Amino acid sequence: MGRVNWIGGAPAVADVATVTLTAYDATTTYKITRNGKTVSTVGTGGTTATTATALQALLAASAIPEFLEVTWTVNSSTITATSKTAGLPTAALFSSSVSGGAGTIGTFSVTTTYSGPNDWATAVNWDTGVLPAGGDDVWVENTSQSILYGIDQHTLTLNSLTIPYTFSGTIGLPRINVSGAYVEDRSTYLKISATTVNIGAGSGAGSGRIKLNTGTNAATVTVYGMGTTVEPGIESFLYLGAHASNVFNLASGSVAIASFSGETATVPVITVNGGNGTLLRCGAGATLTTVTVNGGKVTVNSNVTTVTVNGGVYTQAAGVWTTMNCWSGTAVTRTASTHATTIIGPTGQVDCSQAMGTVTFTNGTIYKGGQLLDPYNQVVMSNPFSLPDGGPQDIIVKRKAGGTVKVA
Repeated sequence: MGRVNWIGGAPAVADVATVTLTAYDATTTYKITRNGKTVSTVGTGGTTATTATALQALLAASAIPEFLEVTWTVNSSTITATSKTAGLPTAALFSSSVSGGAGTIGTFSVTTTYSGPNDWATAVNWDTGVLPAGGDDVWVENTSQSILYGIDQHTLTLNSLTIPYTFSGTIGLPRINVSGAYVEDRSTYLKISATTVNIGAGSGAGSGRIKLNTGTNAATVTVYGMGTTVEPGIESFLYLGAHASNVFNLASGSVAIASFSGETATVPVITVNGGNGTLLRCGAGATLTTVTVNGGKVTVNSNVTTVTVNGGVYTQAAGVWTTMNCWSGTAVTRTASTHATTIIGPTGQVDCSQAMGTVTFTNGTIYKGGQLLDPYNQVVMSNPFSLPDGGPQDIIVKRKAGGTVKVA
């Protein structure tokens, strides 16, 4: 256990992998696959060597983007894949299979393992010359050297991961390969557990992309700030984590939790501070319990148990809140929905103007000065709003002419 600092800069080495056709059959289809895409040939020429030559020719001529990343050669019955870009893990991503007949093919065997300046798993990229181990405190600071590969470290639990604002590189890969030609099949998130994660403290340019998955161990993650996103339309910090005790704090920056379709995250406690430049978006796969908004803009696309708004703007873009305490700031509901309990404080505002359908409030309380915006008369009260410190004249209800809101 100790401090380990990322330095990067290791020499780039291209990976090489081989596969051997091991038994011939003219009715067998021999296949090479990557990322769900396959190049294949049936047994031809009477031997494994002639079939391997035919398959290599098809591989070399393929226009599939993933297959274009390697150079394909053949020697007798063995096909070799060599990455065209040193330091980019490629050759090891291919697999082999057969169908039909009695022909067989071996598995891809890596003969040269890639390494490079952006690889977490290359020991010389760390100041100790040794890879981080369980219980270590890992720092990534004072560098623009990105961490892009070797980032599936899900078996490792750090004591802490600290990435100050002086780190201006990126961590993780975009969902769409940088070529723009295919959905990335390498790990795109740094998958690593850490009891404490601190991002963006101090001064500097900051990082425009950090993608972190803390896995099934509990983590307290605090984001103090992020740089300008390097992917327009996608937040600078993307987070996944699955523990029921995760805590997430956001002081500044643009952040998404369970950003993409199919992603899931469990973050029971979220606190957001900051100004208008502070943005948090939670996707449909986010499991949330308590969200506190003291500033900034928060958009949630899943159910949440308790929301407290003390400032800023909270938007329920999909799903419902069970309890809303909108003491100050604004709470927006966008969908046809039923919310169990809604409390509007003296300087709070609940805005239903964006709702695409009926919004039902089962129970509600409006304090003097509180506002309910319902310009299209879409609000339905299962029970009257209670007015604990005044009468209807003390609240602001904006509805189309002729609309009414039930009050106690």
